Amino acid sequence: MDREFQKNLLLFLEERYPEFVSGKLLSSMYNEQYPPARDAHWLEKGVAYQRPKGLMKELDYLSGHGLIEIKYETLDEVVPRVKLTPVGRDFLEEDGGLSAILNTVTVKFDAENIRGLMEAGLLRANLPEEKRKPLLEAIKNAPTLVLQTAMTKLVEVGMADPVGSAKALAGVFGVHF
Repeated sequence: MDREFQKNLLLFLEERYPEFVSGKLLSSMYNEQYPPARDAHWLEKGVAYQRPKGLMKELDYLSGHGLIEIKYETLDEVVPRVKLTPVGRDFLEEDGGLSAILNTVTVKFDAENIRGLMEAGLLRANLPEEKRKPLLEAIKNAPTLVLQTAMTKLVEVGMADPVGSAKALAGVFGVHF
């Protein structure tokens, strides 16, 4: 795979979006980067000949990731017409385009999930019973807004210790740390 060619191809297609680009133009672009091999049979006829295998591998790869759309006009067409997809346009954007917004994952915890997580954490902590008991009681009776604030604070404290956070993540994902 040739990342530089892929990038140049995607940028080339973006300039022509939403139009399809002919296979002939794509072959020409590919042959500029990879000059055609000269075959003795074709040399006799004075023609440089390049099999489109390398180009087709690149097109198939980009199509497989949904970045381009391939369209054959005729059955005997060697190189198809191609155009950039909306996903391909978003891929080229620094901010990820609409795909970044549409593919955002939101994680929500309800109040009982937060209570359970906090209670489990306190039960694992090495705290004397006289300190742990009032905290558990406060968590049990806390309104949702207070629980959300406490959870945000716990995340901030956890991220303040990057090594501890990395170790915790490694444990979650089963990665040796």
